[in-house]
Amino acid sequence: MFWRALRHPHVPEERARAKAIWDSLPEELHTPDQGFGRWSTGCGATWGVMERCDFGCTACYLAKGANQTDAMPFEQVAEQIDALKAHMGAGARIQITAGEVTLLPCDDLIRIVKYARDCGLIPMVMTHGQRFLREPEYLERLVLEAGLDRFSFHVDTTQRGRDGGDPETEAELMSVRDAMADLIRRTRKKTGKTLYAAHTVTVTADNLPELPDIVRWCVRNADTVRLLGLQPLAQVGRTRVEGRPNEVWEKVCEGIGRPIHDRTWLFGHPDCNQFACLWVCGKDVVEVRRKGSKLDSWFMGTLMQASLQGWTMQGEPQRIAYARLAGHLLRDPRPLLRGIFFSTVRLLGNWRLLKRPRPFVINVHHFMDADMLDTPEGKARVEACVFKLPVDGEMVSMCAFNGGGTRAAKTNERVEKAGAAIN
Repeated sequence: MFWRALRHPHVPEERARAKAIWDSLPEELHTPDQGFGRWSTGCGATWGVMERCDFGCTACYLAKGANQTDAMPFEQVAEQIDALKAHMGAGARIQITAGEVTLLPCDDLIRIVKYARDCGLIPMVMTHGQRFLREPEYLERLVLEAGLDRFSFHVDTTQRGRDGGDPETEAELMSVRDAMADLIRRTRKKTGKTLYAAHTVTVTADNLPELPDIVRWCVRNADTVRLLGLQPLAQVGRTRVEGRPNEVWEKVCEGIGRPIHDRTWLFGHPDCNQFACLWVCGKDVVEVRRKGSKLDSWFMGTLMQASLQGWTMQGEPQRIAYARLAGHLLRDPRPLLRGIFFSTVRLLGNWRLLKRPRPFVINVHHFMDADMLDTPEGKARVEACVFKLPVDGEMVSMCAFNGGGTRAAKTNERVEKAGAAIN
């Protein structure tokens, strides 16, 4: 298989799915630094797998009545996973989410995660993490029996119901974050498997001043946390607090200690995502793409060129992925030669890159309020959405699903089928 991958690196489905995504983007978003439809076919998510949640957060995208629903039958979850693969192709990243999926029996969640991996997708379990902390063996089984190698834990002051009470400040939650990082390290050691996490945070006007401390915590724990996902408060679902925060990226930069570029590359609509790809080198943070750097912009353009369009090293054995990459580069060595030149120049200018660099991404995902969806801007953003779910045979934007009434309608359907009454 290695030699076949080297000789035949192109996977027709991979290139076809990337092209379909690219062609679906509005023409004005076909910019040289657009990564959607080139290096990524987006991100997908399940819904309804376990709509219930044992928290009562003040910011929640679930619909009223969610806690009256039952777990979704496996066959329906599998249909969603199949639809996500058909839309994004093999190697795509999907979120296993709903309400709190770790309320499922471990065997049930193992079956879902394993099915996604067997389909060639990269599943990430989304959780508040409380069950993992209470029952470390639950996470261990997911790693050993389902092949889970990543999960996302959500911790912030909007949550209600966490063990130890409901802190008023993010500082009081640092012990929970420390416990999650330690759990990842212990689980790696015990299982001998790769495991890392993303940390998601709902950002409100109240916890915005503490955001720099969260950024600094992630940098210190970059051996376990590879992504910090920030979600400014959106008025959808069961959210009962107000105050969409401003200056989120300014607080991110404060946590890093200096201004950093918020567009390593464009990902869908420019108003939806801000993100920086970084290397954490010891105590230092190095940007992959610096704002205003012609060298960095030139190299990003190289990575976006057609010869590598749709390629990903995810979703298949590493040796096969590298064989395919080598096959691509043998046919078109320009990315390799330019990469050597780029790396050499960057190393000569910053020796800190030799300090055991760890990849780290900061992403601010600006979900829309429900009343934004029907505006011209809202429609343009939905059209270019990078984050979708499969609903009734169609791929639906997460913002439209949460804010446009689809989630509420689906929740009502499931409650009625279960014979329960919505209060």
